[in-house]
Amino acid sequence: MWWIISTSFPFRVNIKALVANIKKALAATNPAVRQSAITLLGVCYMYMGAPLRTLFEDEKPALLSQIDAEIEKVSNTGYTMKYMAI
Repeated sequence: MWWIISTSFPFRVNIKALVANIKKALAATNPAVRQSAITLLGVCYMYMGAPLRTLFEDEKPALLSQIDAEIEKVSNTGYTMKYMAI
């Protein structure tokens, strides 16, 4: 799995669209969808770093604590890469 993380992807991601879709998933009634969105946030954090967290400041405190826990989990892995700019 390390090769996936260390590979530089040759495409760009529209951050505004990605954040909008993640926010939509965070508001879903299905808990599996919400958890998948939080996991995706963790992956995005590996590439974007701390500025990503500020894009979700308007979420509910309970959800923010889950997001912070995921970010903390990802931060402790040592796989953070910051190749993307917001």
